[in-house]
Amino acid sequence: GGKANVVILEYPDVPTVTIRANAMEAALKAGAPDAVLLGRYIGGLSEEGKKSMTRILAEHPEVNVIMSINDNGALGAVSVLREAGKGFDEVRIVSVDAELEVRRLITAGEYFRATLDNDPVGAGVLAVDAAVRLLGGAVVPKLVLIEGRMMTKETLQVTPTAVATP
Repeated sequence: GGKANVVILEYPDVPTVTIRANAMEAALKAGAPDAVLLGRYIGGLSEEGKKSMTRILAEHPEVNVIMSINDNGALGAVSVLREAGKGFDEVRIVSVDAELEVRRLITAGEYFRATLDNDPVGAGVLAVDAAVRLLGGAVVPKLVLIEGRMMTKETLQVTPTAVATP
């Protein structure tokens, strides 16, 4: 229940990350048309997440949802939320990367509700494989889809270490 007052933490210096932020915004509008997008703020790095969250709380104290293009910026925002006395249930965060600390916070019920494991190890293996094939004169596919896994409290209870490991 209640109204979603949403901010997106983004990193516009990286075009592919801008695509991710745009997709998050489009999904928000399609899936929650009554949600209010309060703005998009820089948040690709922890320090930027801290600075932006300080600004967000000053400009939009009603914020109750953060959608972040990565875990790092969202973790910076969490430190400011804690300092401001915002409770775990007052602001909900969804993010990308499935870092260990974020998975711990999800399991503990602290701010984060979900993070996407985008399989960075698998992506690295595919990139090296493609490079080797290209160097050998082979043709590589134009599009390769990597399956992501959404990490939530429920999925982490089933597979607590469910994240790509080297």
